[in-house]
Amino acid sequence: MEKLLFEIGTEEIPAKFMPGILKQLKELAAAKMQELRIPFEDITVYGTPRRMAFIAGGVAETQADVVVEAKGPSVKIAYVSGAPSKAAQGFARGQGVDVKDLVVRDNYVYAVKHLAGQPVVELLPGLLMDILTSLSFPKIHALGRLRIPFCTSYPLDGCTLWRPDYPC
Repeated sequence: MEKLLFEIGTEEIPAKFMPGILKQLKELAAAKMQELRIPFEDITVYGTPRRMAFIAGGVAETQADVVVEAKGPSVKIAYVSGAPSKAAQGFARGQGVDVKDLVVRDNYVYAVKHLAGQPVVELLPGLLMDILTSLSFPKIHALGRLRIPFCTSYPLDGCTLWRPDYPC
């Protein structure tokens, strides 16, 4: 993907709010992308009273793969006479793994799941909406039916998402 541009067009936002909003936009973009395991190199923000934007550089095409371990019941409880107990079966079912895939370590059972990364393009709508709705302002108004708190009464003139690999 390389670069990702997200621009928010607004009605006039007081200039005194912009430094705080841009700082918050950069921090939110970085935090939300890390939360979703989207690798990136850097984020640069830009703003005017009618526009705020960020460009994320070095954005990967897919999420990073991850191995998730969940600690379950102790071995004494998980296995009765060498067979999985109801506790082990319930734990495995709750973790979405088969009982035979449970791993024993440190006298506890663990469910180990290998989660493959999804394409970033599929995560963008949720990511960008999350960033937009997480922005907070010193003075807010509710944004119509969406109930997004924003700085001006009718703030959004539009949002732009641009990726170099998308034809315009």
